[in-house]
Amino acid sequence: MSRPKFGSYEPIDQPQTSRDDPNDEAECAAAAAGLPLRSGFGFTAIENITLDVFRFVCMSYGSGDAAFWHRAHDHAEASFGLLRGADLVARVTVLVRALRIERQGCFRILSAGCCRVCEDELAVQTVIKAARLRETEALLIVSELLAKCHERKKILTAANALARLQEALQSEVSGNENMAASHAQLERKVLH
Repeated sequence: MSRPKFGSYEPIDQPQTSRDDPNDEAECAAAAAGLPLRSGFGFTAIENITLDVFRFVCMSYGSGDAAFWHRAHDHAEASFGLLRGADLVARVTVLVRALRIERQGCFRILSAGCCRVCEDELAVQTVIKAARLRETEALLIVSELLAKCHERKKILTAANALARLQEALQSEVSGNENMAASHAQLERKVLH
């Protein structure tokens, strides 16, 4: 079976399974490929929310299906409300667009809510974190690896803007009871 390509984004094939049964993970293509668990990286709540929104935006952009766009907004709004949720989706969209313009080669993503993370997604998380921590040298190195070329001005600008928003939203995530419920609901709806 050939792997479908959606624009410059290439979803990793994942069979449909139910998230209600923990034994179903054995059938997950990401698990079968040996991709690491998200939990192993110690992502913060804002990083997890951003990753899921990033996946939805990529899926919408790559497939042309607006349902993914709406799910990105629903997920962000569940944690931050209408306006701040829309801010997060907008900043993530700027980063996706920058990647689309400057990255050389395809980009792989997993389904939103997947408990695993692939190499390309981890690179994105690392670039955003380096920007948030203001680690300029790390940001330049990782952004070049992410772009797979020297031209990465848009990626750097987008990552910095998203990092500043994450800083502002971090306090809203702390103590937000809706965030945990939203992520749990998302994991039950995952596409694999």
